[in-house]
Amino acid sequence: MWVKMEYTKYKKIIKIYSRIIVIISIVGFILTDFNINVYAYNQENALVYQVLAVTSQPTDKSGKAGDKVTYEVKADGTGLSYQWQYKLPGESTWKNSGASSAKASKFTVDIGSDSSFKERKYRCEIKDSTGKTVYTNEVYLHVVQVLAVTSQPTDKSGKAGDKVTYEVKADGTGLSYQWQYKLPGESTWKNSGASSAKASKFTVDIGSDSSFKERKYRCEIKDNAGKIVYTNEVYLHVINQEEWELPIQKIS
Repeated sequence: MWVKMEYTKYKKIIKIYSRIIVIISIVGFILTDFNINVYAYNQENALVYQVLAVTSQPTDKSGKAGDKVTYEVKADGTGLSYQWQYKLPGESTWKNSGASSAKASKFTVDIGSDSSFKERKYRCEIKDSTGKTVYTNEVYLHVVQVLAVTSQPTDKSGKAGDKVTYEVKADGTGLSYQWQYKLPGESTWKNSGASSAKASKFTVDIGSDSSFKERKYRCEIKDNAGKIVYTNEVYLHVINQEEWELPIQKIS
């Protein structure tokens, strides 16, 4: 009778322990699956394993050619290794960066002048000592173009009734244009009200009045940061009828 009671007692204890182990396993799975920090300790209460999880994501960066920008990630885990990767616009493949800092939590990019840097995406691949891998969010590199005139307008000539077109080319972000003119003997530049005065190509209808003679033109160019540059000043040379009509020669 005593033996049977003891057997029943131990059977209940084993069943309770079994349920506890199942519960612990389920909770551990849930915590791991949701990247909640889980720690494992040995008998000496020393930390031997920490579940891999990103705790601070990198953020988008902006800069111009020649600048350096730094991305940073923070993560929990054991024996972590890092590999920063990039993806070019229009591509689907991630490539490992070969930069000197690409295997660290802080990753520095030297922005080059070629177009491949524009709107690149970056992310970091993080592995722990067990081989588990996580990735950070994808972040952008926004390359800001420095405002600069790359092709200047040139002087134009024509007679009354002609159309002449000035053109400027510039690098920059979110550019706006305003062509201006200055009359002979004056010092003040005035904004042109012509329909094309807010475009990179500006057409002038040469009038017959004397104010068109030897006018100067220039273009004011502004980027989305509010920075302004001006083109060189160029002339409009109005040719008089006497100058452009060829004399009629009599044939003897």
